[in-house]
Amino acid sequence: RERWLQWISKDRFEYRGQLSSHEEASQRHRAVVEEAIERHRGLEKDENWKAQNCRLCPKCFRIINKIDGCDSLKCGENYHGGNKQPGCGQQFQWSQAPVYQPRVSRCLDLPCLDVKAALLRGASVRHFFVSCQICQVALRGPRFRCVHCESFDVCLDCESCLGEKHAADHVFDIIFEPVERIDEDLLVGTEVEVFGMEGAAEVLNGVRAKTLRYLPEAQAYDLNLPFGAGRPVVPAANLQPADADTVEKAQKVLEAALAQQEARGFVLGLRNGQSVQLRGSELSPMLCNSLGIVLRYRPSGKPSYQVHLQNPPQWPCVRCTLLNDGGLQRCGACQEPRGPHQGDKVSVPTSQLTPLLAAAEDVKELAQRHWAEQERLLQVSAANLRVTMCFLGLPVDGHVELTAAAGDYAGALATVTGFDAWTQSYSIRLLQPVPHPEGTTGQANQPQEVPASAVRPVFWSSDEAEREADEVAKLHGARSARAEASLLASAALGDAFLGLPEGQWVEVNHPDRPEPERRCVVVKYDPVFSQYEVKPRKGCELPKTVSVSEVKPVFWASSYPADLAADLEKNHKRELQRLEEADAAEKEARGAGLGILAGGSVWAEAAGDVPRKVELFNEWDCSYKLEGLISEVPHNLVRPIFRACEEPLAEWEALQERAGAEMDRREKVHEANALALGATLGFQPGQWVHVRDDDRHEERWVVKEFIRAESLYSLIPWTQRESYSTSAKSAKWRRS
Repeated sequence: RERWLQWISKDRFEYRGQLSSHEEASQRHRAVVEEAIERHRGLEKDENWKAQNCRLCPKCFRIINKIDGCDSLKCGENYHGGNKQPGCGQQFQWSQAPVYQPRVSRCLDLPCLDVKAALLRGASVRHFFVSCQICQVALRGPRFRCVHCESFDVCLDCESCLGEKHAADHVFDIIFEPVERIDEDLLVGTEVEVFGMEGAAEVLNGVRAKTLRYLPEAQAYDLNLPFGAGRPVVPAANLQPADADTVEKAQKVLEAALAQQEARGFVLGLRNGQSVQLRGSELSPMLCNSLGIVLRYRPSGKPSYQVHLQNPPQWPCVRCTLLNDGGLQRCGACQEPRGPHQGDKVSVPTSQLTPLLAAAEDVKELAQRHWAEQERLLQVSAANLRVTMCFLGLPVDGHVELTAAAGDYAGALATVTGFDAWTQSYSIRLLQPVPHPEGTTGQANQPQEVPASAVRPVFWSSDEAEREADEVAKLHGARSARAEASLLASAALGDAFLGLPEGQWVEVNHPDRPEPERRCVVVKYDPVFSQYEVKPRKGCELPKTVSVSEVKPVFWASSYPADLAADLEKNHKRELQRLEEADAAEKEARGAGLGILAGGSVWAEAAGDVPRKVELFNEWDCSYKLEGLISEVPHNLVRPIFRACEEPLAEWEALQERAGAEMDRREKVHEANALALGATLGFQPGQWVHVRDDDRHEERWVVKEFIRAESLYSLIPWTQRESYSTSAKSAKWRRS
């Protein structure tokens, strides 16, 4: 009652007088600030024009603008005289002169308002959800509440007429601070009004601005001031929604703020493009409260998001500690790639961010997506648990999690890109970079191939986890059974190593190499030398040619290892019998060098231990022209090879027939040569002849043409007999 009486008698008039002076001074000050900002913008525009069009004199640093002419200039006048102005006369080249630098910068220090605004308590405070009972307008400024009536409030303007509108003996409580506040979790972009600031920040009182972000730890907001005046941080207690001048509007703002508070718990399944704010103790101080946009959702046991930051902070290089701009991918000094939590794209756990709403209605969609995703993750977790030990037969593009067997990369998520049955390992691609123990994150230290036992299938991105888990379990069972059958088949095969087909996997007996690195693929079987040409696994240092006794078939890639082992055993027995027949035929064929066809393989003493193919049989000398040899080899110095023949005995019988026919032919040739000793006329082109010179040396020639008029023969050398009709060099000899 005493306070009310003092207000009526004295404080009312002082308060109204101070309020009037404050409002007038505030309006003048705001006009001066706006004018100063506008002039500053003009000055900034002029400085930017000078930076683009002006240079400085290298001697006196006077500003010079070149309108036209050549590159040579003189400070204070034209280079060739005339148009004199103030200057030092220094001659210089325009292209080499220093560029003008803008000399204007924004000043963030605002002048103080010369009014004791601290005394004007509650001058611009809004009392939400309370209206004046006299003028029916939402209360703004001091609130006068009747202590006798249940609900009777009036504003400052109507307080003077309370004696006429209300009981004169009623006492009113004067409330300068709002009972109900709306200052937490306001939506981004909400227009607010500043009030109650003191000291140098008094100039912000009454200013309207839009919220940029809410800082819950500091209970403050980043504001975007009008006229480009800056982005100050203002306590939430000194802000109030600017347009909440009615109960309905205040209710709408409050619902939006409550929706934003509720949205803090809906962090699963956010769509791409959702605006978020990074919050949490696990983040670095540079990232805390940063704003960003969701690029990708990464579901897992600890789900996370890839977020594109709006204003990425500078990141320090882990190698040289240089601070780099947030948009750079590598350090500007040492080219070290930035870390996974550095730059403009960062990976953030779902618990360390808050979705930002554009409207209160958006919280319904966030809630639906969150609960649906939570239910899906529960089903996925159950499916993952079922197939923990099912690591064989995983499909390509399936997701896996690396186990403790992967070492430093345990827990990382990856995509299967292929399965190597040779080594029972998977080729993988990590879904996100994993920091190396030494601090680097380059792709070179990321695993490209891991053992099958070091992965376990996960279905975090699947909408049908139960079905996919059933398929993986079936494939694992089938692959395990096949692996066991492969081991049994390999053990039962014993020493079956002959006649392996092209593409068959074999294990090379190389004790210096581990078992997975000794597996090769058969490229070609060489029965002559009893060896295989193999293709070693990439990166293995094994010979490309190995003996048949050094290989053993393996069946990791076979769908029916038992059947394949049975076929290989039959092929081995068949090949063993064929080689025995071939050895017997070669033993019988020793010394029989006639009848070998062109393309056949032979052993020759002149060729060492290397088999040669027959290119040509010389009927005159009864010798062979062999592949890779210059001189011919007599027939009695070669022996045929039957190890490459499909039917060695049949080939031996055919060779015997051809050899007998060749011997009969040679006997007839000798008889014919004896009868033709005196015949020297009428030789047809192509006839082989002996020519004796004066020293009685015989040379072999081939008749090219008989010249009757001169009784002469045109001959070509016997070595050129295949081309005697075209370009062979000829000679003329008498018929004798």
